[in-house]
Amino acid sequence: FAQSNAEDDLRDLVSEYLHTLTDLQRRVVEMIFWDGRSTRTVALALGIRHQSVQRLKIRALNKIKGLLREGATARIMRGEISPNQKGGTDEAGLLLAHGMFPQAS
Repeated sequence: FAQSNAEDDLRDLVSEYLHTLTDLQRRVVEMIFWDGRSTRTVALALGIRHQSVQRLKIRALNKIKGLLREGATARIMRGEISPNQKGGTDEAGLLLAHGMFPQAS
C-alpha cells in the first residue's frame, strides 16, 4: 500500500511538469510510464524509430529532472523543506531529480 502511495505521489508530481514538454515528448512519457508500454511498442504506435523514442524519453526526463531540481532548490532556499526531508511528494521529487525515476523497457 505504501509503495502505491509513493508511486501515486510521484505520478502526480511529474504530471505537473508534463505541460512543459513537446507534444511528442509528452505522448512518449505517458505511453511508457502511464500505460506501461515498451519503447519498441511506443515506436510502432507512433510510427517512429525506436532510437527516436529513446531520445525523446531521455530529453523529456532530463527536462523534468531539471525542473524538479529547480523547484526543490527553491523550496529549500525558502526554508519550506529540508534537504534531508523524508516522505511524501518531496522525497519522490528529490529521488526523481537525482535520477531514480523508474525505468521502462
